[in-house]
Amino acid sequence: MSNFRIGIDGNEANVDNRVGSNVYAFELMKQIEEQTRNNADFIFTIFLTNKPVQGMPEERTGWTYHWIKPKAFATQWGLPLALFKMRKELDLFFTPGHYAPRLCPIPYVSCVMDLGFLHFPRQFKLKDYWQLKLWTKYSVQKAKRIVAISEYTKQDLQKQYKIQPEKISVIYPAMNAQISHRENQNMRQTVFHKFKIDAPYILYVGTLQPRKNIVQLVEAFEHLKLKYQSEVKQLTTSGKRKKRKNQRINHPLRDLKLVIAGKTGWLAEPILNRIKKSVCKSDIILTGYVDEEEKTILYTHALCSILIGIHEGFGMPALESLLFHVVPVVSETTSLPEVVGEAGVLVNPYNSIHVMKGIDKALNLNQKERKEFEKRADNQLKKFTWELSAKKLLDIFTTLNK
Repeated sequence: MSNFRIGIDGNEANVDNRVGSNVYAFELMKQIEEQTRNNADFIFTIFLTNKPVQGMPEERTGWTYHWIKPKAFATQWGLPLALFKMRKELDLFFTPGHYAPRLCPIPYVSCVMDLGFLHFPRQFKLKDYWQLKLWTKYSVQKAKRIVAISEYTKQDLQKQYKIQPEKISVIYPAMNAQISHRENQNMRQTVFHKFKIDAPYILYVGTLQPRKNIVQLVEAFEHLKLKYQSEVKQLTTSGKRKKRKNQRINHPLRDLKLVIAGKTGWLAEPILNRIKKSVCKSDIILTGYVDEEEKTILYTHALCSILIGIHEGFGMPALESLLFHVVPVVSETTSLPEVVGEAGVLVNPYNSIHVMKGIDKALNLNQKERKEFEKRADNQLKKFTWELSAKKLLDIFTTLNK
């Protein structure tokens, strides 16, 4: 293969606090640089509006940074201008986000995380909705190839934009390189004290926003607590125990908590109000934003995790749960079944009783079932690595160069 000159929009990756699409862009770029470091056939130019932040690959022969000017409206003005000037020096352009330059003088590959804005437009700010709707539409329609982060997103692209399936490739996200399944023992007490965790708990990780279906989760948790309280009463009144004044029946889940870990998103007021009115509000813990070390502690000691969003482009918390051998209870819809495979409990996200039963199942696995789950979790994780994802992306580039 002769020299293949590829431009990349690096701005999605070039931020300090990476979440979601930032992580996806950064990890792909890092792996692409590593896998082509000793391959002179690939020549990359990375377009940035600001200097590379810590962690971005260092410049070298075949990997250089190019500054976009002006910075304002970079995607629609500065970047198209830079690409036009360098159009004879590039064979392909790659953008790891939804937005490609409206006027792009060279063929390009564009990524799509999900199309939630089309399904739930009222859950987005008006400006964000119209930008996502209009800019994503032209980006995918004009792209030489589209990268979707799940089979579900691929199917949604076909349905919403009438795009042929051969034009869309699925490249999964993988685990955030910053998260570790090794717990810092000294941090456990600090984290539990900070968030006032003093009992067994189930865990939700993610932003508080409507499509995460947290109101339904709270209702399911209430049903679960009622179930365990009923079991305690049955033990109390049974002839198997002698009744004593102030006797505390030892039910392993009678003090169960729900820990909701994540920042408050837009339109979160109904969620917060529902929690305040919950009969179990004293057992629901809102941590706010948690850093990677705190998240590690929370996963390590969770009895199970919950992700019953009504629309997920991928669902990274479910994958993180598998790393920690925490059984994920997830929606049976959109992308989540393909994320957990056979290593999760699938529930109907619109039925709080069904969600409650799924949580109860996850909490009460016997020893044999738990060992089988851990085996399935480890096998499922092998499907999601940044090395594999970057290789697939490089294969796409190579195919387009033929």
